Amino acid sequence: MIRRTLVAALAAVVLPSAFAVDSATDSLIRARMAGEGATVKGIQPSPIAGLFEVALTDNTIVYVSRDGQFAIVGEMIDLVKKMAVTRERTTLLAAADFPALPHQLTIKSGQIGAKTKVMVVADPNCPYCHSYYKKLKATPDIEISTLLVAILGADSQQKAMSILCAADPVAAYEASINGTVPTPARCESGEKTLRASFEWMKTHPVKTTPTSYFNDGSLEVGELSVDSIKKHMFR
Repeated sequence: MIRRTLVAALAAVVLPSAFAVDSATDSLIRARMAGEGATVKGIQPSPIAGLFEVALTDNTIVYVSRDGQFAIVGEMIDLVKKMAVTRERTTLLAAADFPALPHQLTIKSGQIGAKTKVMVVADPNCPYCHSYYKKLKATPDIEISTLLVAILGADSQQKAMSILCAADPVAAYEASINGTVPTPARCESGEKTLRASFEWMKTHPVKTTPTSYFNDGSLEVGELSVDSIKKHMFR
């Protein structure tokens, strides 16, 4: 319900000219971007005539001229409508099919089976992930799935591996949040899980931790306040 409203609202940003990309322009821009090592997910006109919004497979947006010569990276702001065009389009592109997320790679805590669910991408060395987890855990009626990744310190890989290989991964993760270094461990299942999580991140817009996917279809980057968490709660 909330996700459908979000999609409908954000789609209005580009609907007036959404089908105006001719095949020649589409092919030219894709070829130019491929030459830069980027894979294009989709192309459509931007609000500026002659400038095209190019969405990459990691949901990054760049703006490219019709002839493919110029590319602009950064935020586009509509000063009249007071709207962050790039940010809202990125949010739309990142809107997740929650059931399709890699839940099998996560460790689950909170109230299992609750109506409100969140998958949090977290690094064991991320202090914001730790304080955010405590907020989530203290919030009633929410199921938490933690996808451990290793993108920060040099020892993130070993910490994540040790947590995943523990007899009780949730207890090990919560202990690490409270300052207890995980007992070093290594196992085949942990290696497979971390490898699969790394592969998943290649095609999803996760550049920082924590990043949260809620089952209302929304994506949130960074540590949320308690009030912000509650906005995603199903009543």
